[in-house]
Formats: sequence, C-alpha cells, structure tokens
Amino acid sequence: MSLNYSANAFSTSPPTAAKDFATKKVKVTEDGQPVMVVRLLAMDGSDSTMIKFNLAGEQHHLVLAAVSKPT
Repeated sequence: MSLNYSANAFSTSPPTAAKDFATKKVKVTEDGQPVMVVRLLAMDGSDSTMIKFNLAGEQHHLVLAAVSKPT
C-alpha cells in the first residue's frame, strides 16, 4: 500500500503551561519539568484541523515553526 501525504503544521500560539483543572497549579513531570500545552494547525491543502497536545519541558523553540512532508 502506498500513501501520498503532504501536510503543513504551524504553531498557532506560544506554548503555555498546563494546569491542573481542580487545583489550578502548573503541572510538572516527576523530575520537575513543566508540562507545556502546544497547539498546531495542521493543513493538507483541502482541510485543516487544530491539534492540541502536552509535552514535557520548555518548548519555546516550537513557536511559529513549520513542518512539511513532500508527496
């Protein structure tokens, strides 16, 4: 099976600290790194969708980054 895939993903805002819903405290990993919320806009030329996920550690290098895969 062969898949032709082309998509772009753009950071839509700077990463923000994830917070516990109940306590409103910033979430951290077991080793004390902050958990950051990253939001990307993924586009394939005919459709787009917002992707939100959490990553451990500072993620400032992702701001306004673009990733593209050739077809």
